[in-house]
Amino acid sequence: MKRIGTWFKNTFAKDKIVHFLDKQGFYIVLFACIAIIAATAIITSDNNFLPNPEQLSLSEPAKEAQPSAPTDSVVDDAKVELKVEDVNDKETGQQTKEESPAAPAKTANIVKTAKAASAATSNATASIKLITPVPGQISVEYAKDHLVYSNTLEQWSTHDGIDITAATGTEVKAAATGKVESITKDDKLGIVITIDHGNGIKTRYGNLSTGDMVKVGQKVEAGQTISGVGNTAAFEIADAPHLHFEVIANDKPVDPKKYMK
Repeated sequence: MKRIGTWFKNTFAKDKIVHFLDKQGFYIVLFACIAIIAATAIITSDNNFLPNPEQLSLSEPAKEAQPSAPTDSVVDDAKVELKVEDVNDKETGQQTKEESPAAPAKTANIVKTAKAASAATSNATASIKLITPVPGQISVEYAKDHLVYSNTLEQWSTHDGIDITAATGTEVKAAATGKVESITKDDKLGIVITIDHGNGIKTRYGNLSTGDMVKVGQKVEAGQTISGVGNTAAFEIADAPHLHFEVIANDKPVDPKKYMK
């Protein structure tokens, strides 16, 4: 132990330490400076890798705000759809405006059809002249577009023909040449004979006394007796004895007086 203590004293003597520092002090200081610089560089680089809390808090909302980008595209798509719909609406409106003139065309066709039917009726009735089926006065006029009073029904109603006053049994004659189309017993007009004269013209005789003087399909001449005035019309029973006489053109009743001689 004594030797060790002696060696320590000899080795680390104060004068030796001072001599060492004088000789090697520059290098020691240089090494210390290099070590300090290196340590500072390491600490600085570590700080650069650590995220700044303020930067982190600011950057996070930016990341969350990124999904807002599709909203613009959705809005743009909606605008595009609205524009497309507006264009479609405008085109539809134009098509509607272009198609609207079809209504007057339909109306014109209806008017033309009505005029054609009226012309056909006029032509048909103009081609025939009728004789008076019985002599007498007209007691009830033709009334298709207005009302006449019925003594039997005690009410106002239309009247498809004319009533010619004549005594019961007076001969009823065919108003024009034609073929007997039908002989019927009608609840309203009693015994009725219908004669077809061709070209859409027919005459009808009601309130007759008999239907046995002619047959269905038989040709009759103008002025030929076909029956007699009767009292068989239930709807006109309260009126004086008469003949109910109708003219039909193209299946529509017309005023007989316009075609009687």
